[in-house]
Amino acid sequence: MSRRWKPVRSRWSDPLTQVRWDDFERRVADYYRGQGYRVDHSGTGVGYAMADGGIDLKLYRDGEYIVVQCKHWNTGQVPHNAVHELIGVMHTEGAQRAILISSGEFTDHAMRSAAKFMPIQLIGGAEIRSMLGPIPEVDMPPLDDRPSWVTAGRKRPRVSASASGTPIIALLAVVAVLLISYLSIPRVLDNMGKSIIQSTSQGVANARADAAAPTRHFATRPSDYYSSRLATPPAVSHQSYANMTRPIATSRPPITRPDGTPVSTGSTPTSDADIANWQAENAKAMKILEKTTPELGTQ
Repeated sequence: MSRRWKPVRSRWSDPLTQVRWDDFERRVADYYRGQGYRVDHSGTGVGYAMADGGIDLKLYRDGEYIVVQCKHWNTGQVPHNAVHELIGVMHTEGAQRAILISSGEFTDHAMRSAAKFMPIQLIGGAEIRSMLGPIPEVDMPPLDDRPSWVTAGRKRPRVSASASGTPIIALLAVVAVLLISYLSIPRVLDNMGKSIIQSTSQGVANARADAAAPTRHFATRPSDYYSSRLATPPAVSHQSYANMTRPIATSRPPITRPDGTPVSTGSTPTSDADIANWQAENAKAMKILEKTTPELGTQ
């Protein structure tokens, strides 16, 4: 069931709307006592009861037991769920009838629900004012008689003295931030400009230095150079070959065994006759080489 609060169609403005809700319950109880009922005021409007269990008044007369629920609402209509709740309380209490009283109005749905269940009676508006009679003027401001579940969601927070100064403090903080930014931005931009100029000058100097450096050029690729060197053997003249390979005669002491027997050290000539003989053999070898290798003869 929806507990949506609906405003009244026409709002009352009379002394009854000025009384407190507990005074409203007492006036209704006094009315039924005047009608010969024994009244048991069990609602929160009497004593220190914190909850009424859905019953404000219990009426007894001639063996009949009636439960009464009072709603002192002047700005909002009593919804249909209040009717259904009172029907459930009536059955729980074992009462024969139930009465739902309001100082204002009932919703159309509430009146249709009550019409389907005859033991329940709705009293409100002009009828309750006629029952209670004239009420003297009360020197007090009108009370907010809306349900608690409506007023609880619409309470405005109380603004303290410290909270009232919060906008001013926030405004001063914003002004201080803007002032600091205004003073620091020119310095930041100046440093950025110097850094850009310095980096640009360094780049130009590096480019000029690279342009002034000599460029190394290769006549041929390294691979062509090595392949040409391998394909054509170096030219060597007869004279250079003879000078390059001619051994130098040196006098060395003979090598002997431990028993004094001389040891042969190979075919290297050591005497002038051996050297002359060795040169003659080399000359013959060079002639043969020149015949077989014409390139040597052109050097």
